[in-house]
Amino acid sequence: MSRKPRLIRVRDGWWHFRFTVDGREWSGSTGLAGTARNRKEAERFAARKREELTAAAGRTQVAFEAAAGEFLEWCREV
Repeated sequence: MSRKPRLIRVRDGWWHFRFTVDGREWSGSTGLAGTARNRKEAERFAARKREELTAAAGRTQVAFEAAAGEFLEWCREV
């Protein structure tokens, strides 16, 4: 069973996001109070932010199986 990495956490009473895109760490406040009621919206905010930054970097997320296949193909060529 695989677990999704946590993108959000409560910090000083507010939901904050934290993740890595292309080896660079990004973090900040979602602007939402750190209550259970706001958790889903904070998760959506973090997911949108990550998508924006991934798109700005010119990359899209690739499934592990696809990335592994590309890597193995590259290994054969080298």
